[in-house]
Amino acid sequence: MIQPTVIDAKRMAKENSNFRKVLFTGTRTQLVVMALLPGEEIGSEVHGAVDQLLYVVKGGGIAVLGDAKEPLGKGAMFCVPAGTTHNVVNTGDEPLKLFTLYSPPQHAAGTVHATKMEADAAEMERAAKPRKESPMALTNAPLITDRVITDRDDAKTAAAVRAALTWDAAAPEDRIESVVRGGVVSLKGTVDHWYQRASAVSAVKRLLGVTGVSDHIVVAPLVRTDELLRLEIKTALDRHFPLEDIDVTVDQGAATLMGTVASHRIRQDAEHLAWATTVEAVTNKILID
Repeated sequence: MIQPTVIDAKRMAKENSNFRKVLFTGTRTQLVVMALLPGEEIGSEVHGAVDQLLYVVKGGGIAVLGDAKEPLGKGAMFCVPAGTTHNVVNTGDEPLKLFTLYSPPQHAAGTVHATKMEADAAEMERAAKPRKESPMALTNAPLITDRVITDRDDAKTAAAVRAALTWDAAAPEDRIESVVRGGVVSLKGTVDHWYQRASAVSAVKRLLGVTGVSDHIVVAPLVRTDELLRLEIKTALDRHFPLEDIDVTVDQGAATLMGTVASHRIRQDAEHLAWATTVEAVTNKILID
């Protein structure tokens, strides 16, 4: 039985340093706190049968709702109706702290994702598990979602799929083809990293009208020189941590991170960013000030 509880949501959100942490899960409602690093985003997503409210307690950024963008600041509430493509991006120079309410619950009770990369990896793992109870099973084992089947026509769903891929920062939209038949989305193309494939699947599988996703995306990393790898990692580090002093060298495919940062979490996330490329090894020599 779910027990009543009192939670200081604002305080818990301010103190939270995890990308996502579930505080309470009821039968019809869920309370979650989130923290976005400077330059970080939740990621374009759609909850087909779930309403969501997001309240900012610290920091600022922008809210994306469909084709519209609105500024978000402390005290702002972002109201997202079910079936709407949305995203939150931290455009400030400090972590954006918020709490969010889902109705009904969206995540497993007790879920904690320390970083966005951890959250994306967990989502990919969950998505890769076939739905045994689904009658939609195909020979190539599509990723069947738990969406409520609607009578939305394929043309509208196909347009929503392209829009979702365009809005998703991690998915290279120009390298992914999509076809919708009977609500099942078939994705094919070639990407450089597994997280790009996972992000593309995640972006479309919860769209209104989507009953399943057949993933034919191939991960085929390009052969990169040490200098290209160094530039890729350095660009990612500068984008995510513009205020931190982080440098990188790459020798025979092995990256070494150096510099000084403000917290252990930034040090850890910097290493995750380096591993997200095609390097063979990462040595983390970053110091915490």
